[in-house]
Amino acid sequence: MVKKKKPFIVTKEGLKKLEKELEYRVGEKKEELAKLLQESIEKGDLSENAEYDMALEWTLENDQEAGKLKDKIARAEVQEGGNGEEVVIGSKVKVKEEDGTEKEFSIVGEVEADPLKLKISHNSPIGMAIIGKKLGEKFDTKTPGGTKVYTIMEIS
Repeated sequence: MVKKKKPFIVTKEGLKKLEKELEYRVGEKKEELAKLLQESIEKGDLSENAEYDMALEWTLENDQEAGKLKDKIARAEVQEGGNGEEVVIGSKVKVKEEDGTEKEFSIVGEVEADPLKLKISHNSPIGMAIIGKKLGEKFDTKTPGGTKVYTIMEIS
């Protein structure tokens, strides 16, 4: 029996980001690396050519990354927000901490996560704690600074 790979959850924006990176890796970057490889081959003796070794390594790494991207895109399951009543992937959620501080998180797939921009992966501690919650509900999560309690103020 062939085991089916689990879906790779993303938003529309995340899928576009993956597709754009794949396009770059199989296009422009592949051409740059091919040129670099060719230039290093033209320098002669490949057995002691560090430039050739590096160009070959970079080419192989690029091809591997392109393969990973193709796999993620093939398994992509696009999730794009909900009806504003329950937190799902794609939701923007305004929360209030116990001290009154307000923040707005975007719940996204792993590839899109950027904690500094408050784009939180659904697999992060905050993401796992907030998914499925409704307006007005409280949830807590452990952070490096200790446990924080949040109240959901708005879901869009």
